[in-house]
Amino acid sequence: MKISIALATYNGEKYLQEQLNSILKQSMLPDEVVVSDDHSKDKTTEILNGFKSNAPFEVIVIKNKESGLSKNFNNALMNTSGDLVFMCDQDDVWFSRKIEKVFHFFKNHPDCQVAIHDVMFCDHNLNELKQTKIQRFKILCKSVDSYDSGMATTVKNTFLKNCLPVPDGMTYDSWIHSCANTLNVKCIINEVYAYYRRHSKSVTRDSLINKPFKPFYFDYVLDRLYENPLENVIAEMTEIEYLIKFLDDHWKKLLQAGTNPVQAKDGLIQKKEVLVNRYKLLNKNHLVRIPLALDFYFKGGYTRFSGWKSMIKDILH
Repeated sequence: MKISIALATYNGEKYLQEQLNSILKQSMLPDEVVVSDDHSKDKTTEILNGFKSNAPFEVIVIKNKESGLSKNFNNALMNTSGDLVFMCDQDDVWFSRKIEKVFHFFKNHPDCQVAIHDVMFCDHNLNELKQTKIQRFKILCKSVDSYDSGMATTVKNTFLKNCLPVPDGMTYDSWIHSCANTLNVKCIINEVYAYYRRHSKSVTRDSLINKPFKPFYFDYVLDRLYENPLENVIAEMTEIEYLIKFLDDHWKKLLQAGTNPVQAKDGLIQKKEVLVNRYKLLNKNHLVRIPLALDFYFKGGYTRFSGWKSMIKDILH
């Protein structure tokens, strides 16, 4: 089974070498590392060239034609040739047996198409925050099914190529995990295989789940108060449209892979109907919205969301 690593870089000179060193120290080395660089202006290219000349495996460095993180990763992922593709950020550090452990997980779980392992939060100097990402999900009462960090993700290339290119407006990791969740082929490994470095230039630093400190449930409550339910509903409806197109475009391949795109599409259509009803509700004025929200609640409309909490938020928004 050939192993690829897809790495996206952009002005990553500060932490890149540590990540590359952690790849070189793997107990099971990859067969190739494909790097897409988004026109870095620092010493990133120099570091990559040094890595390429010294690595005991093939290193392919290509330039990103379109700027942006998801476009950059899309470029790297599209050019991988391995059976298993590990996604890699430029500023984290892998534990030495990460590839080996994930490789054996896939061998023991043949139906799994996308796997994600746990990670340890740390500061810019790799000092542990004594909290893993899965632990944080549980503290914030979030479903672990929504855990989709790219740097902890590995995907079978046969499935990956069906997911690409990443649709506009979607992040590369959330899109791949959404495809896997839709078809029920995602697996979560409850073991820590990497340090998840949080620093001032982390792309995902602003979301509560990725903050460089230990959040508490009260932080989650405050965070949810500032969310715009209408924006969230529109984003979910857009994602469902993308997912339905994904299923339609790759129907035969997904069937051959042993998944059930028919059942998956039916589920998406049902979810879309609920979202459309909530969208209509949110576009009404507050007085009209109250009885509509109550009716929606008692008919089970909010069971796909956060129950009565979502109802209250819709009324007050």
